[in-house]
Amino acid sequence: MKSDKSYKEILTNGEKMAAFDKIADMFYDRNFGMATKTDIELLMFSIYMDAMIRRDSEKKIDGKNCSDSAMARALGVPQTKIRTLKEKKIQRYSLPKEFNWVEELSELIKYATYNDKTGYIELNIPDRNLYLAIQDHIENQGGALNITLNSKLLSVRPEYFVELAVRSETEEGNREKIVKNLREMLLENHDTELELDATHLSDLISKKKSVDIKKVLSCVGRGLSSTNAYLSIITALRLLILG
Repeated sequence: MKSDKSYKEILTNGEKMAAFDKIADMFYDRNFGMATKTDIELLMFSIYMDAMIRRDSEKKIDGKNCSDSAMARALGVPQTKIRTLKEKKIQRYSLPKEFNWVEELSELIKYATYNDKTGYIELNIPDRNLYLAIQDHIENQGGALNITLNSKLLSVRPEYFVELAVRSETEEGNREKIVKNLREMLLENHDTELELDATHLSDLISKKKSVDIKKVLSCVGRGLSSTNAYLSIITALRLLILG
């Protein structure tokens, strides 16, 4: 979305009618004038953001237009306010089902870098919604991000994406086969400290300090079905680390 486009071009007629219902709920149910300026701003922002995400999912506009900087230009406010509104929007209204962080990340991962010394993948995430969605999902699965002073910098170990990819594999027998192949590969160096009953694959991989993450990504990538949403991410990470 370019800054010269108005909300009339962003929202469909159906979305405009639904938006009015949401606004009316704030005023016409024995609560007229009770909504604060902050409440109204957040609702209006949520409506606008949802419409933009839906447009992105239909490939009608470029996903870059949902970035903090693009939205700040379009709405005429500082980027800091956009980031704050995005966080509050998730907390109060959540995100529409059209928002698919895996697909969004798949598009951006080719711009990532890999730090051989730390073992972390680093990637600038222009959209706060995307950053928070990735953080939430990884942490809910027992993983963790490396939090830095740069609020847009995603810093995460690749094994967490390995974990997510294997967990999301639905083709019968594939998951068990991938885990079996990974365990066999990790045991090749006869590490006596390796715990084969580790709860998470990421734990299993991290305990093996000498593991070649390129081999891990190759092993998992070969085993994933073509319909696995994480396949493109695993493939991109393997190419990235191979250099």
